[in-house]
Amino acid sequence: MKTYEIKKIIEENTSEIVQVANKVFGSGVGILISKNNMWGFYATDGNDIVGAIILEKGSKNEGFVQWIFVDPIAQGHKLASRLMEVGVKALNEDGRTKQFALVRDDNTASWNLFLKAGYQVLPITQTLFKYSIKAFIKRAGYAMITGYSIWVKDVTSKQTTSYPKYPIVRTVLMALVLGGSISLFGVRGIEFLFLSLLTVIGLTLLRMLVAYPIARTYGKVRFLHSQGGAFLSFILGLTSQLWWPIFGFYAPKEELWKSHEFKKNLGLQSFVTLLSMQGAFIASSFIFLDVFSQGMNFILAYVLVIQTFPFFPFDGTDSGRIIRYNKFLYILGFLGTILSIVFFF
Repeated sequence: MKTYEIKKIIEENTSEIVQVANKVFGSGVGILISKNNMWGFYATDGNDIVGAIILEKGSKNEGFVQWIFVDPIAQGHKLASRLMEVGVKALNEDGRTKQFALVRDDNTASWNLFLKAGYQVLPITQTLFKYSIKAFIKRAGYAMITGYSIWVKDVTSKQTTSYPKYPIVRTVLMALVLGGSISLFGVRGIEFLFLSLLTVIGLTLLRMLVAYPIARTYGKVRFLHSQGGAFLSFILGLTSQLWWPIFGFYAPKEELWKSHEFKKNLGLQSFVTLLSMQGAFIASSFIFLDVFSQGMNFILAYVLVIQTFPFFPFDGTDSGRIIRYNKFLYILGFLGTILSIVFFF
């Protein structure tokens, strides 16, 4: 039986660590990992590097868990937990008591890992504006990736749950803000403002409605509000009238849950929500033809296209969850999107 050691990263290790990251996350991820002055720890079996945690210093007492990963061949030995333990300890010892990490909303392995380490998802306004202004751009960059949320470890937080309360209300309110930003707060007329609000809020509620019966076949579930893309969507809405899709999903009610037990359910949820959006796109082209042709057709087509990419940074979309469950359903969803757009244009 192999034994594994956790060691501090040195310059000679960086290339091999990036290779392991590419193996875990897919080719191309390595370009996102800074190789200069890499700070963190790696796991090794004595011959090969099989995992790592890469850390970054923020402003004042802030730090970031940039990456944590384990090669599939070495999983099952609690290496991620060991890497997390030494990583959190290193951040604390360096005075980085306020810590941040970006986690895909349905990545339950990472979810459970950070939850056990004392991390939680705070309201997006707190995450962005409560902490150091100097590190704002870093946190804002994290908040721009759809289907992901920022997990925070902060002993001063008064929140007692892993996620903020009232997730459905938060999601609807966010849809209200984003719908308003798309129309540039009415610059294009009250009719377009009304349609923007109706579209964003309507699609958000429609997705919740069609996904719930499927989610309940698993048992008790709760809705998870997603942070990812909210800040980007607001900026795009004000500057270019684009809507970056922000949607949550239903997950098991327990704090800790395993993805393999819910993989099929989540894949089916995502498939029907994608179909519902395609149907809404086609229906809107008939019901609101005049206003739809003023620009809403392009906005909805753009949202559908975004939902077809299953790879980072779009792996938190419907298609990302679908393809992780069933590639055939992904192909059907992809074809449905193409046919919907072709049908209208």
